[in-house]
Amino acid sequence: MSYKKLNGPQILSNFLPNKVKKILETRGFFEIELLSNWKRIVGNKFDHVTVPVRLKASKSSSNKTGTLVVKVDRSIAFAFDHEKAKIINEINSFFGYKAINRIELIQAKILQDKEKKHIEFNTLNKLVKDNHKIYNELEHYPELKKNFEKLASKIIKS
Repeated sequence: MSYKKLNGPQILSNFLPNKVKKILETRGFFEIELLSNWKRIVGNKFDHVTVPVRLKASKSSSNKTGTLVVKVDRSIAFAFDHEKAKIINEINSFFGYKAINRIELIQAKILQDKEKKHIEFNTLNKLVKDNHKIYNELEHYPELKKNFEKLASKIIKS
């Protein structure tokens, strides 16, 4: 096998897979840098309870800044909203130019790493399975028991 030797600087995009190229085309440099440096920008206080979602470009041609959409955990939304101006300044100073002028918040539950890996069932569920007569009678109907357990787990998770 013979390999072609590359001389001099090469274009990086030639070596990237097509999926990565599509992500870079839609998301762009700004969002990738923002995602990879989010903890450094917002600090430990907001790192695990916020996620940058997307950047909305402004519609006016004179104003090149945009709006950053951030998903925020409901428990910290008020504190994050209170410090929006500081975070906007941090983002703009990180990039060295006025990249955004607004932050739009979406309040939603953000699962921590521990919660993502394993959602534990509560102890009431275990007690019902062990002690309830009707549940024990489901042993004779395995398909019904399986469907009941699926339904119960969905109710507990929600």
